[in-house]
Amino acid sequence: MNYQNYDSRYSDHKIITNYSWPIQIDLHLHTTKSDGNLTPSQLIKLIDRTKLKIISITDHDNISGLEEARKEVDLRENLNLINGIELSTINNKDEIHILGYFIDVNSKKLIEKIKELKIQRIESSKKIVNFLRKKNIYLSWEEIYSNTNGIIGRPHIARAMIEQNYVKSINEAFEKYLNDENIKNIKKYKMNTLDAINLIQDSGGLAVIAHPKSISNLNTQIEKLVDAGLAGIEVYAEKYEQMTQSYYLKICEKYNLIPTGGTDYHANNQQYEMMPGMNGPPYSTYEKLIEKAKNIHGNNIGQKI
Repeated sequence: MNYQNYDSRYSDHKIITNYSWPIQIDLHLHTTKSDGNLTPSQLIKLIDRTKLKIISITDHDNISGLEEARKEVDLRENLNLINGIELSTINNKDEIHILGYFIDVNSKKLIEKIKELKIQRIESSKKIVNFLRKKNIYLSWEEIYSNTNGIIGRPHIARAMIEQNYVKSINEAFEKYLNDENIKNIKKYKMNTLDAINLIQDSGGLAVIAHPKSISNLNTQIEKLVDAGLAGIEVYAEKYEQMTQSYYLKICEKYNLIPTGGTDYHANNQQYEMMPGMNGPPYSTYEKLIEKAKNIHGNNIGQKI
């Protein structure tokens, strides 16, 4: 992914949205249980300042923040939390992030896979830190890991680089170092995309493609993903302009997929970072997702609705 891309959430420009609907849904939020900077409780308290009514916490390869978040949400009358996860996958050498909604947090298959992914992330992060030493960047992996509450990833390493004054921003860390081809080659083990979709389906959930613009060959893969059970694509996401949104809307229409979206919020505290409530799909998206889940799973949807 090109982190300087104009459509990316990392780009250094202010987001301008001209939606005809009030933004009441954000289906892509992260916490300290993966690479976000707010705890689940802190994130929910931030949501209180917005007009959001439907949210999903989609931590990377992790669901441990959902219990804490739900306790906070249950104290509120006008906020609904969809169980979520974001799985890093690969298909035809393309990295594809798959969001899972309405998943059963007690699914044994899902829990076992998360344990496996956590181990793989630990090993890959060690290799990345060792590689950076060749670039004269000396970080303590132990210190990075000790500051990680959940799943470790490259953003944690980027923040350590900022703290040690090697770079000034996460953007710079990725552009100068963490997008290096050598690092990409040693990055964590990823599930096959089709296997990830099946895992989400087995957990009673719906699979949706996250930030599709990061996928270089979506057109050549979309039919197989749909056949595997793909339910939607993020359209109202990142800083996508109307042209980009229109392109993905056409794909959704062609394959009967639900256009979803959200801010992909990490609380990075950078200029022009999208905040919860700044980007998201129409409210009717929630009803469409529920209808799709019922059509696929009947009464066996992973999350009680």
